[in-house]
Amino acid sequence: TVAHVASQFVEKRDVDDATWATVRAHLDEAESIELLLLCGQYDSLATTLMTLRVQPENQA
Repeated sequence: TVAHVASQFVEKRDVDDATWATVRAHLDEAESIELLLLCGQYDSLATTLMTLRVQPENQA
């Protein structure tokens, strides 16, 4: 379910009603909002890193 939320949030900038209902069955209102904020933070970080052309460090 978390993966569905993240995928929809990033791809559509929305979460459909069925997915949201599933989230709310497991998380309270504050936790649900925190989940969306977390998705937004990671999306923003990914966009920033891509824009700056940051390459991953070698893991040797």
